[in-house]
Amino acid sequence: MFRFIRRKKQYILDNYSDSDYMLLLWLPRFLKLFFIFFFIVFVAYVIAPRTDAWLIPILNTLGMTYLTYCAVAHSSAASLGRTTDIPLARSEPEPIPDIEMSRMREVCRQATDYAISSRSYLHPDL
Repeated sequence: MFRFIRRKKQYILDNYSDSDYMLLLWLPRFLKLFFIFFFIVFVAYVIAPRTDAWLIPILNTLGMTYLTYCAVAHSSAASLGRTTDIPLARSEPEPIPDIEMSRMREVCRQATDYAISSRSYLHPDL
């Protein structure tokens, strides 16, 4: 677990700026906290198996409180554009297909004629 955390910290250091690293540093800290909570539950369960009934909800509440605090206080939305799996926004809009206005009017007229002649707009399951 600690090796995974060390690799994740190194990945953040290698791929993000120093300011982004400071914003994302809470992620490895949260992983450490989660591992510590897991260890506490494991030890408590070995000592007295019924402690999991009350200890796990308390530790989950603490962990989720810390996670919520860090997600709000250290927003990493500015760094999301640098990830490789999220495509960046295009600077140019996609071109609109060139459709002649007369062809567009003809298709609209055909659709309107069909709706009126078949009275399909009256069918509730349409």
